[in-house]
Amino acid sequence: MAIDTLTKHIEESGKWGKDSREYTETYTAIHESGDNPSALFRDLRSNFNLYIGLPYDLTYLTDISINRISNTASVVECSYKTLTPQEKEKATEPDPYSRATILSYATRETEEIFEKDQDDEPVVNSAGDPFQPGVVRRKGQGVITAVKNMENPINASAYLFKRNADTLFGYGTGELLCVSLSQQQQTETQTNDDDEEVEITYWQVTFEFEIDANQHEVEIADAGFREWKEVDGEMVLVKILDDFGEPVTEPRFLSSTGTAKDPGPDTDPDYLTFDVYPETSFGGLGL
Repeated sequence: MAIDTLTKHIEESGKWGKDSREYTETYTAIHESGDNPSALFRDLRSNFNLYIGLPYDLTYLTDISINRISNTASVVECSYKTLTPQEKEKATEPDPYSRATILSYATRETEEIFEKDQDDEPVVNSAGDPFQPGVVRRKGQGVITAVKNMENPINASAYLFKRNADTLFGYGTGELLCVSLSQQQQTETQTNDDDEEVEITYWQVTFEFEIDANQHEVEIADAGFREWKEVDGEMVLVKILDDFGEPVTEPRFLSSTGTAKDPGPDTDPDYLTFDVYPETSFGGLGL
């Protein structure tokens, strides 16, 4: 490499393009005595990404100017752009339908109601009653965004709020829930084998999946106003009565057999879990 060090001393704000960010930056290049501009130019063309610490396949030089200020130093102005993964895929694979799915992972903030603290103590008031409304805490929700090009728009209702029926992105059955699906028509101008410009129209489909196997089931405290009682040798549903023989006005926690639990701050609810989101295969989409 002809350049010993490349030090940035002026930076102009980059500007966003449709799929990239463009920069023009000025550097001082320290190099060996006698290196001519052509040698510096070749070095920058080959190794610019190494000097600035960006991946080679996402960094593209668009212009270079070199001003020699001494035998061992030059002022170099470089214009370059950094590509998004979508633009990189577009540059390396002309056929939009053959481009790989672009995946991104993120976390967003959600809330949940909690009934016990970190010491396993119930979250209740001084009288032992739970707070109304419940006490909430923040939690992180993992999200996967997948962008895939399709020849035609897809039936969104077939996938929206469905769980994966088979392994998807390394996650097992039922661990992902599709919570968002958007489709945008895209048009690109390309050159065919006869050097003619042709327009290719396709659909860019964006899926958003929540990552949480347990969250995709609905969990409800087992409580109600009626319970099972044995009457004349038969089990029948009857109203739950309070200590005064009157029907309760607040739901009572129920046991697994459907009988009312004793009221009080030390009585914990049992929970019933319902699987409410159907599963479907996303395999045919080529994700």
